[in-house]
Amino acid sequence: MDRSLLRAPLAFALAAFTALPAIAAQRTFVASYGNDANASTNCSIAAPCRTFAASLPVTSNGGEVVALDSAGYGAITIVRSVTVIGPPGIHAGITVSGGTAVLVGAPPDSTVTLRGLEIVNLTSGGSGIYGSGANLRIENTSVDGFDSNVLQFGPGTLHIADSRLTRGALTIGGFGGTVRFSIERTYVTPGAATTWTVKVQPNSSGIIKDSTIEGFGGGGSYGVYTSTNSAPATPVELVVQNSIVQGFEWGIYSDATGGSYSSVAVTDSQLLKNVFAVSAVSGGSVALSSCKIAHNQYGVTSLSGPVYTDGRNWFGYNFADLNGISTLTGPGGVR
Repeated sequence: MDRSLLRAPLAFALAAFTALPAIAAQRTFVASYGNDANASTNCSIAAPCRTFAASLPVTSNGGEVVALDSAGYGAITIVRSVTVIGPPGIHAGITVSGGTAVLVGAPPDSTVTLRGLEIVNLTSGGSGIYGSGANLRIENTSVDGFDSNVLQFGPGTLHIADSRLTRGALTIGGFGGTVRFSIERTYVTPGAATTWTVKVQPNSSGIIKDSTIEGFGGGGSYGVYTSTNSAPATPVELVVQNSIVQGFEWGIYSDATGGSYSSVAVTDSQLLKNVFAVSAVSGGSVALSSCKIAHNQYGVTSLSGPVYTDGRNWFGYNFADLNGISTLTGPGGVR
């Protein structure tokens, strides 16, 4: 998606919502039986609003918006610190047909938390969560059906935990500024029109931990794709720890085209059922430690990039363990 297309609505939202009402509430509420006219009394628990969009302007900086029962609460634009909550046992839905479900444009010193939400796209295109600037936290949230844009983020700090991001692509960084991120205990799958599933772009560093990234065998598909593809001062650094990457043409693909460096460390992880499980391209590097690399067509492929080993990896049932190289870089080339 062209990010410039989102600037106009975000600028409008900033103008409309930056000024809080004289007395904003630290906690506001929405419900299926609510009424947005109740914004005049700050969407109280006794008189909730119907939509997230009506409650956000009357929620104080650093406050909370809480769904009281299961319903769809509409797309939102967030311009300051806030936590939007779907409590356990409640389906707090945001459903769109294209367009952007959650647009985050809060200042760099803000913290925005999305917790317990169900975000769904009924058609192709659009963006699930589109964020920049803030410290964005996504917890116990499902985002489904946005093809190439289930999540776009950067610059800022991103933390995703205990979530499902399905039928779409995550694009982290590459939009100016730096990104620091973590993805933990999260399940990710690609969309029908997706080339990559998780793409980490220039000036980004982070960790994927205790997570599963699962493809469905499509040609030209990438599980985890790190790419500098830019000027020399724009590195990418990624750790993949105790995770599974399976079912792609390219499982983990580290590409330093552009003159900077792309460094991926993979530890205690499983790379399964890919065509090319691990690839180091144009100076991009991959370091393997205590990994299981099995049931792939090719285990490790070097396309002018180094692959390092600590000698504790297990290779099995691949058509060929090594492709384009005869040994790995490490203790005697031991795999």
